[in-house]
Amino acid sequence: MKNIKRSGCEVDFDITKIIAAITKGNNEMQDADKLTAAQIREIATKVENKCKVMSHAPSVEEIQDMVEDQIMAHSAYALARKYITYRY
Repeated sequence: MKNIKRSGCEVDFDITKIIAAITKGNNEMQDADKLTAAQIREIATKVENKCKVMSHAPSVEEIQDMVEDQIMAHSAYALARKYITYRY
């Protein structure tokens, strides 16, 4: 499976990049607001599965939006804010 980088290059999808990005934001959270490693993996897997069924190679921006939606679905709103800030 491929995705499109900001530069327009097509690269192999790498779930570890999603996990790393969420984890970086998660590490800045108070313990009570943190997601578990299993929850982070679940989010990344759901995003990966959504990308697999798309009729095109998703862009990085599309993937990031899916990650945000999944974080919010876990009611981790403070983490979603950190992730959005990290994106920029």
